[in-house]
Amino acid sequence: GRVGTLEIVVMRGDGTHRRRLTTNAVDDVEPAWAPGGTRLAFTRYVGRTNADLFVVAANGTGLRRLTRSPADDHHPAWSSTGWIAWVRYFANGSELRLVRRDGSGNRRLVSSARAIGAPAWSPDGSRLAFTVWDGDDAELHVVGAGGSGLRRLTRNDVDDIGPVWSPTGRRIAFTRLTGGSNDVWSMRPDGTDKRRLTSSAAHEAAGAWSPEP
Repeated sequence: GRVGTLEIVVMRGDGTHRRRLTTNAVDDVEPAWAPGGTRLAFTRYVGRTNADLFVVAANGTGLRRLTRSPADDHHPAWSSTGWIAWVRYFANGSELRLVRRDGSGNRRLVSSARAIGAPAWSPDGSRLAFTVWDGDDAELHVVGAGGSGLRRLTRNDVDDIGPVWSPTGRRIAFTRLTGGSNDVWSMRPDGTDKRRLTSSAAHEAAGAWSPEP
């Protein structure tokens, strides 16, 4: 079995200047950088049955607890405007929520009887794309940062997961799981103009967009 705990560690791209940001008797996972790289949000398992969100400066100082709940808080994601989106999991459902880096403004955007996947912010911080596991399959949705404009983008009998916004916010790439293989697709943020980008027997997944000129 595993020995020790999981901690947050940073280093330069060449592997130098390795620095441990957290040291404790519980697991710290799912680090997410803030815009500008001055802070990280992460999930800490504070007990046997629940996890909460924390934030820490890139030099390891200023540790702050953002959430305190008997539920499980996971998948922190920073917007370009400084909000943190995350998913709260209950025994009978989940919520997509927002909070500021100081713990204020904690509010619910979306509630579902199903499991919500990790959220992805649009480049301008105005919208979030996410997966909802709807029964036997997973479908993609989008919602405004204010909680309005909830829209289901896919509707089929396969799994659509892992949304990735293009740098301009005009398209969303995602992974479609079709049983025998996984392929990369893209679409507009309103769910139209779906395009299959890869087609092979291999398992392929949407990764990252290159910067557009």
